[in-house]
Amino acid sequence: MTEAPDAPRPAAPRSPVRGERRLAAILFADVAGYTALSSHDEDLALAMIQSFQRICKKLVAEKGGRVVKFLGDGMLAEFASLDSAVNAAHALQNSFPYLEEVKESRVSLRVGVHLGDIVFGDDGDVYGSGVNVASRIESHAPLAGVVVSDSAYQQLRHRRHYRFSSLGEKDLKGVPEPMELYVVLLAGQDPPTPALRVPTRGGTAEDRVRGSSKKRWVAAGLALAAAGAVVVMDLGGIQAQTDQFLQSIGLPAVFTRGVFALSPAYRAIEGGAAIDSDIRVGFSGLINRATATSSSVQLFGPGGVLVATEVSASVDGSAVDITPQSPLDYATRYEVVLTPALRSSSGGEIRPPRGAGSSEDLLSFVTQPVPPVPPVLASTEPADGSTGADGAGPVLATFSKPMNPLTFDATTVVLTTAAGAPVAVELTCCGDDAGTLRIDPVEPMADGLYRLVLGEGITDVGGLPMVPVTSGFRVGVVARRADPTGPGRLTIQVIPASVASRTMVVIDGDAVGPAPILDRVTSERVAHRIEIFGTSPISSRTILIYEAEWTLSPAQSLTVRAEVTPFGTITIASTPGGTVFVDGEEIGPAPLVSYPVTAGLVHTLEIRPLDEDAATLAPYVADFRVDLLEDKLLGRVELPAR
Repeated sequence: MTEAPDAPRPAAPRSPVRGERRLAAILFADVAGYTALSSHDEDLALAMIQSFQRICKKLVAEKGGRVVKFLGDGMLAEFASLDSAVNAAHALQNSFPYLEEVKESRVSLRVGVHLGDIVFGDDGDVYGSGVNVASRIESHAPLAGVVVSDSAYQQLRHRRHYRFSSLGEKDLKGVPEPMELYVVLLAGQDPPTPALRVPTRGGTAEDRVRGSSKKRWVAAGLALAAAGAVVVMDLGGIQAQTDQFLQSIGLPAVFTRGVFALSPAYRAIEGGAAIDSDIRVGFSGLINRATATSSSVQLFGPGGVLVATEVSASVDGSAVDITPQSPLDYATRYEVVLTPALRSSSGGEIRPPRGAGSSEDLLSFVTQPVPPVPPVLASTEPADGSTGADGAGPVLATFSKPMNPLTFDATTVVLTTAAGAPVAVELTCCGDDAGTLRIDPVEPMADGLYRLVLGEGITDVGGLPMVPVTSGFRVGVVARRADPTGPGRLTIQVIPASVASRTMVVIDGDAVGPAPILDRVTSERVAHRIEIFGTSPISSRTILIYEAEWTLSPAQSLTVRAEVTPFGTITIASTPGGTVFVDGEEIGPAPLVSYPVTAGLVHTLEIRPLDEDAATLAPYVADFRVDLLEDKLLGRVELPAR
């Protein structure tokens, strides 16, 4: 991802003068989901706001702006440059998901930017219609997105380093006329894997669910009726169900409220589907599979343009999958249209439920960008833990993405001796591919141990921060001497990082918590068994996704980058009850709630009738597949008669 070019250092707004009126870029940011978070974990909510305010002060100042004030979970800032305001908005969105408190919660950030007049008060606060517009448009931004007003768009629309997508005209409170709003992206923005966020603090799962905003998953619900049956829509693998559907398959009320409040929480109408995922329309009743075609199930984009898709019905006739032939556009409204050619299994027409709104409203959604992947240190030369390095250097650090050379300085890159004495160095960034930092000692390094620290503040060219990392090496050959003593330190990272919050790391039989595990003191010269289990947010069931043994040398710092087996979960019920088998292995009685399985593979589900029903009922058998971290609801099946 690239950042819009500014001057080397954006000019900060002039000091405010009481009563002065001037044109400015106004930025308003708000934490979506803060109220729900504070209702179930007040301490986490307070810590999150403190971290949010810290990065606001830092990033707004770096982009040449001024934080005017904080409004609870919101922030108002002013800039002399519109470019600087938009870049600050994206820098906030890039940094916010990686705050530790945000990783533990379900909150997201919305940001609005407006170009308009402001008037200064005695205390440096700002007033006027420009401030009002900025505060109103923010609520129309997609989660993790940035929206700009029409006045800002008119100034920026010819800049090649921006991409825009219209949200249409919106009625804004306190604004006389409707205003067209635009989602703005930086050119070259990547579409990486979304991160999963699940509340992990305070109380039981049921307690946390009570505090969750009902709007989080009701807004994603999509219901249609086929001869009295409720229809639900799953956008990009996001389970967007309603109470009526869940109750219709007989799941408990607590589960009905909890399963989606704890699921990945992109919403359908306010920015939802990933741009490269299937769209699923599921039915509690059965459809005629032969009628599910690209003629009866269609996808339309902006201006009513038909999107080329492939349409297929599930084996049991309970769902239809729509596969776009090319990725959808970011922050763009799409609509699924079910024509009269799609029929129920009994030949009936599919109609919207009474009082649920129009089909256009129910079947429309807005795609949304997902949090981008931060840069990581790919390798160092000399390698971490190596000996015999050349004291004349250089030391090379290679990163996974092109880096911002302005973020490498004496505060973010530190080379020290084992005793902590700093080594004077010259920094050169960042090679032909902008991904390698060269570190040259001013004077040759004497024999001994050295530590390279890449600290907080290093970002890629798009402003994404890198997690601080430390590497060590030895200059010269180690003389023969008695082996050192003392424990080692073990760090365990999970690849991909998006599954980290859904893992449990077990070392030598002891559960030590979710990944990552950082600098855990571990005994040396002993083989340690590491097991990583995939977990469910609403079930105690687990799946083994990684196992290995490692032995640490005395005082060794070892980082294990565990490439885990991808997994998701399934939920299934049956009428009457039965015994569930997955891939021939007996799992337990139905209903089965949030059972983990390997993602990306075709699995065989079998539900065998209980002994008292075996004479009249036959087993139910079907294939299924789940995506990474998908919580798939397979519904309630009826065991067939013999």
